[in-house]
Amino acid sequence: MEGKLLGLLWTISLVMAAGSLLMMTGLITGRALDARRSVRRARIAQAIEAALLGAMDGTPSASLPGLVRHRRIAARSILEMSTLIRGADFDAALKAMKDAGAEAGLIRLTGSRNGEDRLAGIEALGLLATPGAKKALRDMIMHGRTPRETIAAARALQLLGEDPPLDQVLAALEAAAGLAPMELAAVLAPIARDNPQVLSGYLARTSLPPAIRALMIIALGEAGSYAMAPLIAVYADDPEPRIRSAVLHALGSLGHPDARPFIEAGLDDPDADIRAEAARAAGRIALGALTPKLVAALADQEWVVRFAAADALHNIGPEARDALQAAANEQSPAGRAAAMIIAERSAA
Repeated sequence: MEGKLLGLLWTISLVMAAGSLLMMTGLITGRALDARRSVRRARIAQAIEAALLGAMDGTPSASLPGLVRHRRIAARSILEMSTLIRGADFDAALKAMKDAGAEAGLIRLTGSRNGEDRLAGIEALGLLATPGAKKALRDMIMHGRTPRETIAAARALQLLGEDPPLDQVLAALEAAAGLAPMELAAVLAPIARDNPQVLSGYLARTSLPPAIRALMIIALGEAGSYAMAPLIAVYADDPEPRIRSAVLHALGSLGHPDARPFIEAGLDDPDADIRAEAARAAGRIALGALTPKLVAALADQEWVVRFAAADALHNIGPEARDALQAAANEQSPAGRAAAMIIAERSAA
């Protein structure tokens, strides 16, 4: 009986050792294959780079059509080159890519199972500026798998001089539980600058997620047109805190002195983040008339408001700085906030 048990243990040990050996062999083989693939990818990337550099010098490469079939490498190569080269040289490289038939491969890349590959395909198509590339980008806006891809496709279309279908962009974001990635700000900025009335229509849609509407308001403020101030101020009393905060941010960005009543009211808002945003807006516009209220805000229960008020007083001008200095002499939370801002600004 004991001999059988020892034999069984020996057999199990041999099986486990064999399994470990097979696993180690698999890991080593996998690493070797990965290394070989990495070397191969690097060689292809170098060959594509050499072909594109040749195109810049007026020497077309017969091998480029075959090389761009490696669509993942081709996309990353042209994207990397776009960060290093501009002007006529880069235009020549793009033409060589187009002539080599890269468009079809990049369009296929946007359907990859790998998210980073899809993004690379979208961004590379935005460089090609062909009718096929534009159609593929519009398709990505309609069928993008993630908000990030939808935004990337919309931004690429804008860079090609075409307005993205904003309804479809927003619909894709709404489907993602209303999450609005900050990249959306890059899409909204040129619309706010060139056609702000488009955004005004969307702002009236209370069904849109507050985060998206807030980004629209901020975009209108950063567009820099005083004509937008009345439109923005309409939402100063919105029940959604993110909207009220966005209004104050936008009014501060505009720098319109008529924004004072809204900023003054914001300093009394029950939401601490909004009180802080109002203080920052007062500082950006340099509303000296609000100095007494900002001094009072130095004693706010929330530190974010105290520091925003202190910073605003420092930015407004000499008289407000004198008030800030007087507050810094007090042994209190207000005095500490004032003293820290003065020390920070003096060191800058």
